[in-house]
Amino acid sequence: QFVIALGNPYALARDGSPSACWGIISNIARFPAPARSESFPYVPYRDTLKRLGLILELDLRLPIGTSGGALLNLKGEWIGLTTSLAPLEGYEKTTGYAIPLTPSVWRIVESLMRGEEPEYGFLGIEPGDGRIDAAVATADPAFAATGSLAVRVVRVLPNSPAERAGLGAGDLILAVNGRPVHGKYDLMREVGLLEPNAIARLRVWRRWPQALLTLPVKLGKWPLYDDRDVIVTRHRYALWRGLRVDYPTARRRFLLGPDARYPDAVVVTGVAHASPAARAGVHEGDFITHVQDVPVRTPRDFYDVAARVIGPARLRLWPNRKVTLTESDNEN
Repeated sequence: QFVIALGNPYALARDGSPSACWGIISNIARFPAPARSESFPYVPYRDTLKRLGLILELDLRLPIGTSGGALLNLKGEWIGLTTSLAPLEGYEKTTGYAIPLTPSVWRIVESLMRGEEPEYGFLGIEPGDGRIDAAVATADPAFAATGSLAVRVVRVLPNSPAERAGLGAGDLILAVNGRPVHGKYDLMREVGLLEPNAIARLRVWRRWPQALLTLPVKLGKWPLYDDRDVIVTRHRYALWRGLRVDYPTARRRFLLGPDARYPDAVVVTGVAHASPAARAGVHEGDFITHVQDVPVRTPRDFYDVAARVIGPARLRLWPNRKVTLTESDNEN
């Protein structure tokens, strides 16, 4: 497919008109690897979506300054966002990359346009390499032609979405929502492109007793390594009586250790100074399990119950603490 890329290389444009170049799409699911050399010894590596087999490889030059430009097909339709990944990491400069604007990517882009923190799905397993054997192919011939690789579940985190759905160590994940997965990066991409609370239907081969299963998993939220790197102009979740909450897995720094059980709760991610929450001794990193004796497991659960509270609000914090929040001034 022929495409046209628009951008502002080296920030040369001063009149608002973009530069254009054209080429073809060479590959639709490329895994770029960071280059390392003596002159460029360190490239920070993170499992971002663009490194998980999501991006388009383009047979055109995208120099520094073209990231974020529009990629158009010959009908003038916007099909991708260009990135200067290749020249930044030392690849030959005739290679370009773009992030395809699929519905899942659009969800992320719209969050960024609103100034909000993007959210990604979370399964809660340690994945490893697995292989499809003759028993799997016999149980479902559709997987005989998908290649020999799959995802083996090495470990399931306690009380994670995966454990609640019945996934176990040793299971082999073959597909997510009908899309085959041939390794952990395929799995991370397919799950990460979904939003928290979305249903991911996993096609699973269980070795003992041998069975081919379809497990619906209600996803959690992928934990940020360091939320201090996040710049938002609008919070997705509002302050209520001086506190803000998120999914229990939303912040890695608040997790309770690699083998600890995830609480059935929401985590406090912000507390306003001198607010009812602050006066009651609520802190960032606290887990709220109940509001007015009603269990809360997601931000929606929390805010739905909180919206109905009149007068003092009783909160139960994990593992065994109770506090009462008075009404804030704007509620009186």
